[in-house]
Amino acid sequence: QQFNMSKPGLFNNFDISSPTQPDDAISGTLISGQLNEIKSAIPMPTGLIVLTNKNAWQIYGSQAGAAVSAVDVTAQPQAYSGANDVPPIVANFDILYVQYKGSSVRDLSYSFYTNIYTGTDISVLSSHLFYGKQITEWAWAEEPFKIAWVIRDDGVALSLTFLKEQDLIGWSQHETDGEFQSVAAITETVDDGVVDAVYFVIERVINGNTVKFIERMADRFFTAHAFDYVAPWCVDAGLRYIGTPATSFFGGEHLGSETVTGLADGVVITPFVMPTSGDFTLATPASFVTVGVAFEPRLQTLAI
Repeated sequence: QQFNMSKPGLFNNFDISSPTQPDDAISGTLISGQLNEIKSAIPMPTGLIVLTNKNAWQIYGSQAGAAVSAVDVTAQPQAYSGANDVPPIVANFDILYVQYKGSSVRDLSYSFYTNIYTGTDISVLSSHLFYGKQITEWAWAEEPFKIAWVIRDDGVALSLTFLKEQDLIGWSQHETDGEFQSVAAITETVDDGVVDAVYFVIERVINGNTVKFIERMADRFFTAHAFDYVAPWCVDAGLRYIGTPATSFFGGEHLGSETVTGLADGVVITPFVMPTSGDFTLATPASFVTVGVAFEPRLQTLAI
């Protein structure tokens, strides 16, 4: 429950003086009726927000927003919902964190009415996705769709669309042939602009061997129209060919013995088992071919 900070502006200098000087290294302890194990710290306009396994704290100087120094440091408790070791996500002025027991997600933001940081359980309306499960890691893909991609301990991925200013909070579940194990969001420049590209580590059993795939979520910028068969990737672990019309293709050995499907010039490819060599043949020549593991989109509407 103790925090230690370097001298202001000197990241590697933790020197102190006697008597204490304002520019000394900073140390402090969270004083509470119970042990608060510090998990993470997030700088916000009103101070440093520290998440512990018991509650959130705000650390500042003489008043909220004032600089901290070795002779002027205050820690005040905020929301009484603890966090676990999964690093929090900062979405604009909201902090998203996994609650200490690992099976719910909360947001934390400053309330002008109560003058403290407070929040709500944003997973409660989709609690069936969390019962008996743990969140192991997540990544924030801000652009273009404001989505947090979440990995569950059973190998299932969840997505949280979060746009607080529009009161938009929605959860979805994603399964694949295998188990999601890790996720990262990397800012990249693509033909259609700058995106936060989402990469997954997925464990699959291929030809009796357990292997790990690194897969990138396809960008959803459709340059023609949404139904253009060239644009979408609607398969997992996919391959794509664009060129002169052909019937014979190679390079699918990573999907050996898997049942695959896809599109050939806009026509659905009849599912077939990929040979272990990765070579396959289509009955009709095609110029635009996408092949991979099929998935089934499911949408359930609310009762009328």
